[in-house]
Amino acid sequence: MSDLNNLVTNMKEENIVDFSKNTHNLLYIKVAKGLNDLTSTIAKGISENKHVLDDEILNDEKDLSPEQKAYKKLYDYTLAKYDSDAKSPNDLSDEEKKKFFNELKKEWAKHPDNKPEKKE
Repeated sequence: MSDLNNLVTNMKEENIVDFSKNTHNLLYIKVAKGLNDLTSTIAKGISENKHVLDDEILNDEKDLSPEQKAYKKLYDYTLAKYDSDAKSPNDLSDEEKKKFFNELKKEWAKHPDNKPEKKE
């Protein structure tokens, strides 16, 4: 509140330089707080709705080819082996994440539904 008091005092005393500085400081604080609040709100919204977006992307299997469905099934199975509560590899530790992707790559390479692209 002292910044506001200083602003009023400087205005009354016609101290334009300090009035300008105090105005700038008050506006800066308000804008910074507003941006911080907005950022927090957006982050919270993304965090709360991330599972909805993941579900829409990962569970819309009607548009997937049989090969993509097989990969998704292997992906989900492999992820569950590392952490049954994990929704994505980002929920794993860095070490587990590395192991997860290495295992997924290895298992997919020998999977019967994997049809590698032919090189011309």
